[in-house]
Amino acid sequence: DMERAFPGPDSPKQDPSRGADDPLYLQEHSERSARIVGDFLREHQAPANLIEEVMALIRVHEIGGWPEADWVQAADSLSFLEVNVQPFLDMMSSTRAGWTPEAVHAKFSWMYSRIRLPEARQLATPLYQHALEKLRLQAERLKLPGGPRPSLQAQGQE
Repeated sequence: DMERAFPGPDSPKQDPSRGADDPLYLQEHSERSARIVGDFLREHQAPANLIEEVMALIRVHEIGGWPEADWVQAADSLSFLEVNVQPFLDMMSSTRAGWTPEAVHAKFSWMYSRIRLPEARQLATPLYQHALEKLRLQAERLKLPGGPRPSLQAQGQE
């Protein structure tokens, strides 16, 4: 997710109306992150084969696809569920952001459900359940239209 540390005119923007797994956003985000890290590694004279391997893993960090990539993808999901839940809950209070309780629920569920590795899924389950409970409480606190629905309850594995 390095590209988020370097905002610029070419920074991709996530639009919740296109879904939590919007392939256009994910590709732009992954490619820009890979380019930034690749440039950094080149500037520091890293070996070319290492640069290519690192960039390849960054390009697929959202989707995985082979054993090493699945580990990176699982780490990305775990990190999200540990670090990024509150920022997404905070975006629900901004009507222009478009992050409704349903859109945030979809994002949390996608970040959890995409984990292929059983070991990582086991670690993610309590984080996911906690995220859904925080979402339910935030939607209730904000009294958002539609309020919390049963689908926003922490239901364990989805």
